[in-house]
Amino acid sequence: MTRIITESLMNKIKRSLLSTLFVGKSIELALYKLALYKKGGNFDWHREIRF
Repeated sequence: MTRIITESLMNKIKRSLLSTLFVGKSIELALYKLALYKKGGNFDWHREIRF
């Protein structure tokens, strides 16, 4: 399995969140879901169905 999200990228995201949205707070960052789109692509609202 290819690791798309590296620890370095996760650390950059965490630093960005800590300096903007969570100033002075302690947070734990965990990847839940990741959607990748082609250039110009976007999310289309849908309902997830679990089997």
